[in-house]
Amino acid sequence: AFLDNKIFIDIGISSYFLYLIHEYIGVVWIRNIATCFYPYSFIVPVLIIILITIFSVLYTIKIEVKIAKKLNNYLFHKKND
Repeated sequence: AFLDNKIFIDIGISSYFLYLIHEYIGVVWIRNIATCFYPYSFIVPVLIIILITIFSVLYTIKIEVKIAKKLNNYLFHKKND
């Protein structure tokens, strides 16, 4: 029941996009931003993980799902003329 939460389902659906962006964006941000939070630099990775996860979910909901629907309609529901 705990994993049936809508938030966890949305994160799971967007996990592939999260996988694609996490290294490039996360590592660069951690290296550049961590010095600004000194001596609390340990907070930076947590904040970046939260931000990248939110971005991934929003991207999946707002862009990827719409593109997938349009491609699906175009490729599989196209009338044969």
